[in-house]
Amino acid sequence: MDTKTSVVAIIGQPNSGKSTLLNYLMKDNLSIVTNKVQTTRFSIKGILNYENTQLVLIDTPGLFEPRQDHLLEKYIVKNAINSIKYADILVFLLDIMQITRVFRNEITYLNQSQYNNTDISPNKNHSDIDNINQNQLKDLPQSPEMREFIDINRTLMKKNRKNSPLIFAVNKFDLYNEHLKHNHNNFAIYPNKHDILKIINYIKKDFHEIHNISATSGDGIENLISSLCQISPQGEWNYDCKTDLTPQKIAEEITREQIYLQLNKELPYSIHIYTESWNETIDKIVIKQAICVIKNSQKVIVIGENGKRIKEIGISSREKISLKFNKNIDLFLFVKVKPDWIKQLSN
Repeated sequence: MDTKTSVVAIIGQPNSGKSTLLNYLMKDNLSIVTNKVQTTRFSIKGILNYENTQLVLIDTPGLFEPRQDHLLEKYIVKNAINSIKYADILVFLLDIMQITRVFRNEITYLNQSQYNNTDISPNKNHSDIDNINQNQLKDLPQSPEMREFIDINRTLMKKNRKNSPLIFAVNKFDLYNEHLKHNHNNFAIYPNKHDILKIINYIKKDFHEIHNISATSGDGIENLISSLCQISPQGEWNYDCKTDLTPQKIAEEITREQIYLQLNKELPYSIHIYTESWNETIDKIVIKQAICVIKNSQKVIVIGENGKRIKEIGISSREKISLKFNKNIDLFLFVKVKPDWIKQLSN
């Protein structure tokens, strides 16, 4: 049987569900998931073998405009762009609730156009939509969010050096149905699904395919995987592992996730974990991790009163690491103030 392979970069705005999608596809928690913006800092590879195709799935940091003087933000965006450059397929993921924000003006305009009387379903082509004279839409009012969406889309295609197909995946359709049940009369917050589908059909000319999915429930995921395999080129499989993450990096990410979940808004995301030592036997791993912060005040927050907070972080991290590696874990955490750790990371 001829084998196929492709590098698939999962890209999009922060908190659109990229890490959740990778974890669902891999049936494993490779990428940490929190509500904190810019949780994902570097690109994470998950290797999915499906029939005769090997998909190298890359969870990338969210795309945003980094502040000029913010080294960590620049580092995060640079990682995302580097993953885009050589990807064979780009999956642009957008939360459906982000669509209601980005395309607010466009939805209003299209409701007043001949789109309004068109019957639309998410997985069906409509010639009456496809053949609309673009001159009729030239005055369509573009919101700042819409312009940003277009700019990001153009940037992605310029950064990619393979002229790769771009797939648009609309995430959280299942949650949107729940929102509509409770807010069906509140257009200001939740336009109806018919309006959303108009927008999806309007922008589909910019994409190879559009898929409506749920990265949590799995709705539409099988169709997405099939499409990725279908358009993957022939080639030899390059990986015999599930991820490119080392055991140490996996454990570090688990601890960082627990810090974010427990401290939430108390601590900025400028925190870093590294492994000082890792000693493994048949049934046990002894780990020493350093938690780096940039200020003494942050160190106080992480440790907590009488060491209560760092103890809770250690307990939850140890449990998750133990489940991950199916071994007993001794975890020792140390908080260090390193004002220059971001600069060292960027270099």
